Amino acid sequence: MNKNAVSETVFRLMLSFIFLVAGFGHLFDVSKVSGRLSKLEAASLLSALAPLEVHVVLAGVALLIGGMGLLLGSWTKSSALLLLLTLVPIT
Repeated sequence: MNKNAVSETVFRLMLSFIFLVAGFGHLFDVSKVSGRLSKLEAASLLSALAPLEVHVVLAGVALLIGGMGLLLGSWTKSSALLLLLTLVPIT
């Protein structure tokens, strides 16, 4: 392995860790995250679609799947797209 491949692997692993931690945070503390979500202006729109807890759990699952895809190095482009589609509405 050359230096470039090693640095890409290390970067991918560190980046995946961020999404895995965030995903577990969404799933293990749904009430805290949905409480923060309820304070946003768009909360009424989101709650009209589904309860806020459902949005939090779906985002957590998407973050975990994307993080695992990056961690394992398989389906990295699909994982990155999933994370992008999850993060844009969140932010």
